[in-house]
Parts: sequence; C-alpha cells; structure tokens
Amino acid sequence: MSELSHSSDIAAQVYRLQRWRLILLSLSAAAFLIWISIDLWSPMVPGGKRAGEIVCAGAFLVWIGALAGMLSNRGGLLRHQIVRAVLNDELTLAHRRTALLAGYWLLLVALAIVYAWSSFQPLATRNVVAVLLGVAVAIPILYFVVLEHWSERDD
Repeated sequence: MSELSHSSDIAAQVYRLQRWRLILLSLSAAAFLIWISIDLWSPMVPGGKRAGEIVCAGAFLVWIGALAGMLSNRGGLLRHQIVRAVLNDELTLAHRRTALLAGYWLLLVALAIVYAWSSFQPLATRNVVAVLLGVAVAIPILYFVVLEHWSERDD
C-alpha cells in the first residue's frame, strides 16, 4: 500500500512540476518579448524612452526570475531521479526537438527577410539583433509550451 501511495505522490508532484514548468516558460517568453519590443520601439515614441526603460527593467527581472525558477529546485535539478525521468519523457523530448527545429527554421526565414529588406533600406544593427533574438528565443519556448499543453489536453 505504501508503494501505491508513493507512486501517486510522485504522479501528483510530476503533474504540479509540469504545470509549473509551462507557466514559467510562458512567463519567460512573454517577458523576453516585452523586454525586446519595448527596448526596440520606445526610442521611437516621443518621451517614451524613460517609460520604456522602466518596463524593460521589469520585464528583464521577470525573465530572469522565470529562468531562475526553472533552474532551481522547482525546475527539477534537485528532484528525485524518477521525477526527473518522468518530466523529461520521450514525448517531452520530442516536443523540445520539434520546438527547437521550428525556431531554427523561423530564424532562417527571419534572417532571409532581414537580408532582403536591408537591400532596400539600411537597418540598425541593434534593431536587427533584437528581432532575431526575439524569434530565436521566444518562438521555440512558446511552441514547446503549446505542444505540451496540447498533449496534456489529449490525455
């Protein structure tokens, strides 16, 4: 009976950690996009530089906090080996590969667009890097979250 109780405790812990991981990943991607977007467009808004700096700082702190949460004990580094194995099952690893592959291809598309656009109009390096970072970081994270959410819904 204690073995059954132990396995249900592990299942509940895994479920909570999976939900926590998706929340932190979503927060991380959203904060990163806000940080990059505000930093990119706030100088274009009259008087928007100071407000943009405050929002950027807040989004940066949320982003760092979400990343720290994923790397901390709650993220699984110090969890039981069985919990880590279940959190990184074959489906999750497949979702991670699919998300990274989608991010790679979208980054290539974004690079091609930036390259073509730069033929007609000079682009500021900082703006190009901000857009490419947004695509490279946020798209794979968000796509992974969507894939994981869809697989939970199918269960």
